[in-house]
Amino acid sequence: MAFFAAAAALLSQPHPQADLIRQARELGAAELKLAMANPGAKQMFMQDAEDDAKWSPMATEESHLDSEGFWTAGDVAFVWKRDDRVRFMVITKGSASGDWSARGEYAYRADGSLARIYMNYSALSPIEGAVVRERFFDTAGKVIHEGVKTTTLGGDRLLTGESSREIREYEREFTNFPRAKLLPFLPHDWQAR
Repeated sequence: MAFFAAAAALLSQPHPQADLIRQARELGAAELKLAMANPGAKQMFMQDAEDDAKWSPMATEESHLDSEGFWTAGDVAFVWKRDDRVRFMVITKGSASGDWSARGEYAYRADGSLARIYMNYSALSPIEGAVVRERFFDTAGKVIHEGVKTTTLGGDRLLTGESSREIREYEREFTNFPRAKLLPFLPHDWQAR
């Protein structure tokens, strides 16, 4: 019985990094709100479908689609700066057939360190569902907390057991860019910031 009491007491303790996690979550929400309020302030880049290391600026938000609306690029990145520093970024991945898509929202602190990534992967095939993952980082780039849930596409029901495991097998991973200056597509004059 003493073991269970000690375990319960330990579990009732707040996460040691609770303040940093709360700050990162608030920063992510604030930067998303600012980004959505300033659509003209975003810089857009797309990855070459054949060469992952090659990125180019996008002329329009639809530059990565062909005339029929099918995905033709690798990843697509929208980046917002505030106070001359990268503060928020959205990377989107998709399949040419449209049977899956993934979106990662990156929030950066004023010092350029990654605070939070919110990721959402949705698929129609081979299994229908969604994975929502949220990672929090300390200022050194170390993951301090991660949460994940798997749901139906509409998000109205959690997936469990085999369905949950299967959708996570197909989930597309996002790169953790621990510092904004490490983003591979930024113009050189942004790199030093």
